[in-house]
Amino acid sequence: MTPPRPPRSPRSFEAVEPSNVGVELAIPPAVFELIAVRVAELLADRLAPAGLEGWIGVDAVATHLGYGDDLDRGRRRVWDLKSRGLLPFREDGRRLLFRLTDVDAYVEGGRR
Repeated sequence: MTPPRPPRSPRSFEAVEPSNVGVELAIPPAVFELIAVRVAELLADRLAPAGLEGWIGVDAVATHLGYGDDLDRGRRRVWDLKSRGLLPFREDGRRLLFRLTDVDAYVEGGRR
């Protein structure tokens, strides 16, 4: 059995006031968009049941293809790929839906 420790001598500490130092970080919109896309991918991986993949819209496909800075151009590209039959899709009313694995397969296939 170890003997009890003797009480410590009281020390005096001065109160430390928090300073009002602020840090400002400028994040370019393109970087912010990449962060948002990555967060969405991570959340989708966590929330999707194993083996099931969700559907994504035209804007998400355009962003995934790297058109985050120019979504209008990206939307046109997605519509072009869909019209040429290079990107499988489904329709929900007037909305086009895609699977990310199909988008990645198109990219990895190198078709233009």
